[in-house]
Amino acid sequence: MEMPIRITQKFPVSEAALKQDDNVSIAVRFVLPSRGCLAGNPVVFFCFPGGSLNKSCFDLDPGGTYSMSFAEAMAERGHICVLIDHPGVGESDRPQD
Repeated sequence: MEMPIRITQKFPVSEAALKQDDNVSIAVRFVLPSRGCLAGNPVVFFCFPGGSLNKSCFDLDPGGTYSMSFAEAMAERGHICVLIDHPGVGESDRPQD
């Protein structure tokens, strides 16, 4: 079985969401089914972590196996996960106070 596809990208949100002049971006990781494994009616999960956790809590990789990854399990079933770090958390930029 092929591994799911992971794409991490940063999207600018400074002006639109935070009304700040400096460059603030949020980090997003897409976990997609491997080529040809998309479900007939795929579900897209938008995953926002709580507390001080970051997006990696949905894509745990103990020992390089992803055996505890929610995103991996959903991608193997043909679904899509969009994991999002809040501003100031994980790989997202920290906005001004």
